Order: sequence, then structure tokens, then C-alpha cells
Amino acid sequence: MGMLLPALLLLSAGNGFSVDMRDDDLLTLPTTSTLLGCECSGTCEALARFNCHSHNVCPVKSENCQKGTANFSKTLGYYDYCNFEANQDYEQLSAQQKHALVMDKLRADTTLGAYPSATGVLTGLLSESVKLSFDTSADVMPEGRRKEIHTTGVVGAIKFSAIGAAAGGASEKYTGLFRGAEYGIARLTSAAMPGEGQATTDGITPGMGFKFFRDGKPSVNAFAMFKLDGQQCSLNNFFANIWSNHVQPEKSFGLTVVARKFFQASFCPQMVGLRDLATYDDQGRPAGAPKFPFRLEFQPLVKAECPCEDYAQCMSNIAKFPVGTALFNVFAESAPGMPAELIGQFVLTSPMKPSKFGDERLFFQHQYMEDDFKVHPEWLAQINKKQDCGFDEVTTVRPPISQGCHSPFVTVKNNTKKSLQISLGLLLVIIGCPVLCVCCLALGCALYWCGALGERGARTLEDEEDEEMDEDDIEKEPE
Repeated sequence: MGMLLPALLLLSAGNGFSVDMRDDDLLTLPTTSTLLGCECSGTCEALARFNCHSHNVCPVKSENCQKGTANFSKTLGYYDYCNFEANQDYEQLSAQQKHALVMDKLRADTTLGAYPSATGVLTGLLSESVKLSFDTSADVMPEGRRKEIHTTGVVGAIKFSAIGAAAGGASEKYTGLFRGAEYGIARLTSAAMPGEGQATTDGITPGMGFKFFRDGKPSVNAFAMFKLDGQQCSLNNFFANIWSNHVQPEKSFGLTVVARKFFQASFCPQMVGLRDLATYDDQGRPAGAPKFPFRLEFQPLVKAECPCEDYAQCMSNIAKFPVGTALFNVFAESAPGMPAELIGQFVLTSPMKPSKFGDERLFFQHQYMEDDFKVHPEWLAQINKKQDCGFDEVTTVRPPISQGCHSPFVTVKNNTKKSLQISLGLLLVIIGCPVLCVCCLALGCALYWCGALGERGARTLEDEEDEEMDEDDIEKEPE
């Protein structure tokens, strides 16, 4: 891998790379490591017995690891929790080079993909680790991971044109990429197939994932949506509403299950953090003490007819925007309750197009809101935690892996065999999918969440640090 960087630097010319197998090598994550520095001897996967699918685990070759002794279980033998590290050969490239490399992949196959069924989304999400979406530093999906939501859309190159005080803006208040970024990618999708998983059967859930590349540093990513329940199809405009990196609570059953799954990773999953956007500029220069806003607001400057009965046409209409189109005015709310101020625009630097690579492999890392609260703990006292985050016990600390079976929704403890309950719940969901059995789906999801999350709902974080987990129930996390 070490010889790839000089070779690719010689291949780079202007704004692009030649696409060859070496590009595939660069866009593949390194061999998976583990939190204790062990070497996996098998596949990384999320399992119910190991903290309720909260983090991928793998069997390891030896109990003696670089950072300690691996844990032992009756089912896997010696094991550890998987860690997907950044590909350093790739990250050493300039922002321009990484941007060109990814864009070449995005343009290789412009086939529009298809959505999985709504019930298939539930079974997929319940049995995978959402922590990987937060902890993986990469521009491609982690090994064995697939997109369950936002699966089909269009993608294109963008830049963030900062607007400072001289032009009536406030971008100077913040650091890093808030001062401007030339090499970005935005992907526009509906979270679910129009009409599925919405608050009503007549809806679409527009949203955007975006990333900006930095010289010698991993890309920085964020998301924006109107709300999880989406908007009515009768609006017939993909950009009918203002979007934000803080989304409103959901009402539909399916989206409630999806949102609650994300509590295994963050106790404030309705917000996406912005701190990383402020740490370095696009040339990789550190910002010192990062200055970033509490919330971003994306006010659309364009319209695109979006017939829910013809999603392909909706995406095709977005693809008609020419290079140079300003998609959004970006506003920043410096602190909770403060007025939003204009800081810049998202401007297209390439057309939006469908992309097989974008639908299947392009990865946008989630940013912990807890990291933002750690810098600004005063914000916690200025928000309604239950309403704004979904959980009133959110703090400046990320939930640990061992908290994967802790439920913020169930407070009754029982002593039944939870792994059996989890498995039965998943089985009922799987059975219910092809036959659309509402009772099977509802009972299956209820069993899964009561089993996976209910057993330890009454325990506090402090209690769990002092209590030893029963190996017949949930396997232990490494110290």
C-alpha cells in the first residue's frame, strides 16, 4: 500500500485521476483492526449477544493484543470489538485529489438504484451496528455494510462559498471550512421510497448528505433534512421546505423504530454535530480553538418538481440544474435561540447525476452531537433535551458500547432470557416482511426492543460501570 501514493501522485493531472485498480485499493479500508489492537481471525459482525448489535465484533487470533487481553465468550472464543481506521495512503492526498478520485468513481456508472422494502429496512437496521456510522473515518462504506435508508439518489460536486460581513454575512464568526471550501460532494435523496415510512402514505422525505475534503485530513461530513416524517407529495417540489442538521421528531411507527436504534450510538441522534467542520480548513491547516455554530439552516434557492409516483423523474429534474447553480443559502444559529445569520451558499461545481457507486458505496460519517456539547456544555441547559434530542439524559459523553442494551424508553427490568426475546423478535419481523403481516411486524419489533433494550433500562450509566454483566445474557465489553 505504501507504494500507491507516489504512483497516484504521478497519475494526477489537473482535476482528475486515471481510474485503475490502484484507485480501488485506495478506496478500500485497511485490514480491520480492533479496539485492543488484536488481529481478527473471522468476520466482523454485529450480534445480539454482544450488547444488542451495538458494535461489530470479531473472533481474534490470540488473547494477547497490543493494548491488552481479549475477552472470551463461549460462542466466539477470544474476541474484540472491530475498529475501521482511516486509510492513511488515501488521506495523505490533497483535497483536490481525493475529490477527483471519488468523483471519477461516482461517474463510472450512472444507473439509478432501487429502494429496499420498508420492512426490509427495519430488519436490516435492527441487526446492524449504527455506531459504525459515527466511528468510521472513510469515504466508502465499512466492510459488510450496506445502506438501508437514503439508498437511491443523485450526487454531484459542490463548493461552499462563504459570505462575510462585507457582503452582509457572518462567516467570519467561525473557523475551518466555515470560511469556505472548494472541494465538496452533496448527495440528494429521499430517506425512504415516496409513500413508504412517512407519517402518511402520501409523502416523500427529502434530505442531503454532504462532505468536504481537506488536504492530508479525513473528509468532514454532515446531513440536512426537513423532518423525518417528510413532506406531502402534493407540494410537488423536492425543495419545498427549509432543511437543517437538526431534525424534528418522527411520528410514524417505522421511523420511530429507526430513530430509537440510533440511541445505541448517540443520546442526541436528532442532531448532527458541526465541530469537525471548524477544526481545519480545506488546506488542512488547524483552526486552533474551533468556533462553530449550534445549528445550520439550508434555505433552498431552487425548485424541482418531484412526483411521488415517479421518483426517477424527480431525480432527473434535479439533474437538470447547471453548473454554477446556488442550491441553498446557508444560515447559522450561533447558540440555541439565537437568530440565524447568513454565512454562505452551496453552489454546484458539477451536475447532479444518479450513481451506482453513490447509492452503494459512498459513505457519509455521522458526527456526534455530544462532541459539540463537550465544547459548549452551556447549550445543554438552553435546549429541551427530550424534545430536541429525543432523550432528556443526554450529556457531553458518548454512550459506551456497554450501553447498547440500555433503553431510554423502557424502565422496567425483567430477568428473562433476553437473547431469546431478541431472536424471536427479529424472526417475527422477517416472517412478517414478505406477507405484510402487520401483527407479526408490530410484535416482532416490540419483542426486539423489549428484549434488546428493556433489560437494562432501569440502570444508570454509573450503575452499569459497577455491575458485572451475566455472560448468559450479554457478553462483556473490554475495559
